[in-house]
Amino acid sequence: MIIENAFYKIPEILMSYDNIDDGYEGNIVNLLMTAVVLEFNIRNVDTPLKLIRTEKRYHMNNRQRCDMYVDYRDTYDERILTKYNIQSKNYIEAKYYGGKKRHSGNEVKTQKVGEFIYDIYRLFNYTDSNDGKYLFAIFNDKPETYLAFKKQTNDGLKERNWLMDLLYEGIHNISFSLDDESRTIKKIFKNAANVNFNFIANTISIKPVLAKTKDAFWCYLIKIYSDTKLA
Repeated sequence: MIIENAFYKIPEILMSYDNIDDGYEGNIVNLLMTAVVLEFNIRNVDTPLKLIRTEKRYHMNNRQRCDMYVDYRDTYDERILTKYNIQSKNYIEAKYYGGKKRHSGNEVKTQKVGEFIYDIYRLFNYTDSNDGKYLFAIFNDKPETYLAFKKQTNDGLKERNWLMDLLYEGIHNISFSLDDESRTIKKIFKNAANVNFNFIANTISIKPVLAKTKDAFWCYLIKIYSDTKLA
């Protein structure tokens, strides 16, 4: 639970920013890394920085890199981790959505949806089934400010149910089919074809209680499981 516990430290750190539009993905990754180091320090883990890497290649023969990697193998008994469904090797992709004035229009919001699900696709494609997979996302406004939750179909506008479920706290079965998405999203996947995947998502979140709250953050940590059915 180190990554999850570190996640709950993020909003307090973020609120120390003088300008919330100054946050970028690299800064967000550094904040999470700092929070993970604090969690290791609480547990008296020696030299915790050696357990964390940023911009780590998924595989040596692949140029694709994850935003952050956390390795528990030299710290905890893997048999104990397994009992609690905690993985010793963890890959984390990060997304930051800020600068409301810089991003507008439905096409831009749809493109960001494609980038969001493409990170999950990368986690599936480039990790092993027993690796931990996380998507860490922060918004400086409600997610619908940045993401298109609806898509145009022959029958009119329809909800992207998979996206709604991913950003709804709890455990959900998620199904995604690239064939059902717009050309804008298909471009994100480049030459990939027949992209269909099912997975379990466990989402935890921290967000303002009051709808009119300003200068606040909506924070999400989504853990991805390769299994396709809930227990």
